[in-house]
Amino acid sequence: MNLLQIVRDHFDIRIVRRLDGRLTADIGGHLFEDERGVIALCLRASRTGGYADVEIVFDGKKVTVLGKHIGAYAQADFSGSVDQLIDKMRSEFGVEAPGADLLLSRSFDDLMSGVYDAKHVGRGVIDGVECEHLAFRSHDTDWQIWIEAGANPIPRKFVITSKSVTGAPQYTLRIKDWKTNMQQPADAFAFKPAAEAKQVAFGSLANIDEVPPGSQQGGK
Repeated sequence: MNLLQIVRDHFDIRIVRRLDGRLTADIGGHLFEDERGVIALCLRASRTGGYADVEIVFDGKKVTVLGKHIGAYAQADFSGSVDQLIDKMRSEFGVEAPGADLLLSRSFDDLMSGVYDAKHVGRGVIDGVECEHLAFRSHDTDWQIWIEAGANPIPRKFVITSKSVTGAPQYTLRIKDWKTNMQQPADAFAFKPAAEAKQVAFGSLANIDEVPPGSQQGGK
């Protein structure tokens, strides 16, 4: 779909935004080119929901995952791409981060992997903004995206349905504020733990994300 390809290209020039959905999620980030000409990332993200109260901070050198509801955090040195950071959060830190696929450098290719049905549903209005509504199906996941119509193709809503988990949990992200070329204060991505917070190993933070392990349905 050409429209989704345009959105992928537009993602490359983002990046400070706020997301609100069924969970409360705030994401502030900064993409920049370092002295080696490599695209680097600083990130601060928090998610609060029925099962989660999690904050992730990456200052470009160290990543911190804080479980506010358990008063504990873990830290690790990290250097690499945005894609590698997201993969590490999911595979090693136990943070699923639904919707983080939108931040991947190859977001179009990753989102379209395994898709067997795609439809342009039509136009709809999200928070007063006219959008193109696209829907996609794969064996494990159905997802929909609403993209602002016209010359500013910003995603305004992203819905993910996980069909392989009992109950088919659904995540709804609504992009409320998208700003680019913002100057961030020097300490915007510094982690300052509360006095009572204790540092633990990442293994102790397993399953702190918002959805507990669910029973898998049989078959695809």
